[in-house]
Amino acid sequence: MMLFIGSIVEGAAIVQTVLLDQRGQFDLSNSFAVGVSRMTSLALMDLLLVLPVLVVWIGILVAFGAVVASVLTMASDGLSASMLGLGVLTILGLIICLAIPILLWSLFFAVFRPLAARAGVLEGQGPVAGIKRGWQVLRRNLGQAVVVWLVTFGIGLVYSLPVGAIGGVVVCNRRQFGDEFRCVGHHHRVV
Repeated sequence: MMLFIGSIVEGAAIVQTVLLDQRGQFDLSNSFAVGVSRMTSLALMDLLLVLPVLVVWIGILVAFGAVVASVLTMASDGLSASMLGLGVLTILGLIICLAIPILLWSLFFAVFRPLAARAGVLEGQGPVAGIKRGWQVLRRNLGQAVVVWLVTFGIGLVYSLPVGAIGGVVVCNRRQFGDEFRCVGHHHRVV
C-alpha cells in the first residue's frame, strides 16, 4: 500500500515541479491526477529495480542457513571450539561478501532511480522503458548526477549529525524516577 501511495505522491511532485518551473503554475489536482495515472508504472519500476537486491538477500539467507546448519552439526559431533570459530568466521565472511553488492546497488539506485521515475512520469513510459530512458540520461549526465547526489547526501549528513547527537544526549540522560525524569541535569515533573 505504501509503495502505491509513495508512487502517487512522487508522480505528483514530479509533475508539479515541471509545472512550476516551466509555467509558474500551481495545479495540485492535475499533478495528483497524473500521479494516480502513473502509480502502477512507478510501483512496477521500483519492484524491478529492487529485484536484484531481493535475489542477493535470498542468497544471503540460504548461505547463512547452510553455514549455521553445518556449524550446529559440527558442534553436535563434538568438534573443537576452533572449528566452531571457523564456522562463525565463515558466516561473517559470507555476510560481508554478499552485502557488498547490495551496498553498491543501493548507491547506484540512489543516483539512478530519480532519473528513471522522472522519465516514466513525464514521458508517459512504462516501467521497462522508463528504466531504459533513465539509464540513457544517467550515462549522458553521470558526473552531474553523482555530484547532485553527493551534495544531497552531504546536506542530509550535516543535518542529521547534530539532530542525532541532541537526540542521543536527551535519550541517554533520561532516567525515570516515579513521576519525574532527569534530562540533561534538570528535574522535570511529568504532569
